[in-house]
Amino acid sequence: MAEPLTFFLDGGVKIPDELRNEITHVVIGPGVTEIRPALFHGCTALRSVTIPSTVTKIGAHAFSCCNSLAKVELKEGLEAVDEGAFEFCSALRSVNIPSTVTKIGTRAFEHCDSLAKVELNEGLKAVGERAFAFCLALRSVTIPASVVELGEGAFSSCMNLSEVIFLGGERLLKREVLDRGLFIEEEGLLNQGALNELIFDDNGSYAFNQSPLRTVKISTSRALSERMAGLPRECWPSFETAIRAMSGLELTRDGTVLACFPISGSELEGAGNANLENLETTRSLHRVWTALRDLKESSILIDLAMLNHCRVPVPGPARCAILEHCGFACFLRPSLGGA
Repeated sequence: MAEPLTFFLDGGVKIPDELRNEITHVVIGPGVTEIRPALFHGCTALRSVTIPSTVTKIGAHAFSCCNSLAKVELKEGLEAVDEGAFEFCSALRSVNIPSTVTKIGTRAFEHCDSLAKVELNEGLKAVGERAFAFCLALRSVTIPASVVELGEGAFSSCMNLSEVIFLGGERLLKREVLDRGLFIEEEGLLNQGALNELIFDDNGSYAFNQSPLRTVKISTSRALSERMAGLPRECWPSFETAIRAMSGLELTRDGTVLACFPISGSELEGAGNANLENLETTRSLHRVWTALRDLKESSILIDLAMLNHCRVPVPGPARCAILEHCGFACFLRPSLGGA
């Protein structure tokens, strides 16, 4: 087995052809601000690289066809990942795109077969055409609220991609439903036009073409999260259990409520089914808003009627039991049950 070979990149150094199959690690000097196009293309023994914060741009095909490259660390300060920058890096397992990157170039990570974890951060605006196409190990991806453009086939042929979460709920869901919990019969929650603008390009090409994606999940509004954060902690277990049982909603570990909608490769599912599931999701969200209101009112009433007039302190566990029983069982269950 060949000895590890570390290459020090400083300024305009060119890699000798005879070293392309021998370099295993790269150290980038403090004076380097750009990784030039195709600089490390075809370095088949390269295993890992750290891009320091001084680098603002990774040029086209800079690391393409580095099929042993398993670890890439990108630092804040990077602004652009150009076309095909990591294309055909078949051993790459994860990548975290810094918040300073505004666009991921065309085919930047195409055919990264082992790429199972992609972290896109707030600040990113555009994901280029086929940027993550044929990432066969990718199962889930979260799209930040700042993203306004998904190029043609951005995640096409990701054969195991079954979950996409959009964090732009204020843009993709109807505000009157989000902010006030307003329920209008026969009018759904999803802003279908805004979603279509994001997942289809100007020519009607689909960002998730040839992927098994059948449902998209969209974060609900900040107003709802703030109301939930204000709940008495003793009411959380029952409230969380109720939400998880509701049609069309999911609850993340950090307490964000996700609204779920069916989708297919050419358009939202046939009109009847799409509208039905859209309305079911809307009804569920309306029940959550109603429950939050009722729980707040019940908590205040319990405090006034039972707790504030006690002559001795009420132990925490006892207060929890009172709120849990009265606040949830008597007030929330009808709301969350749709009664």
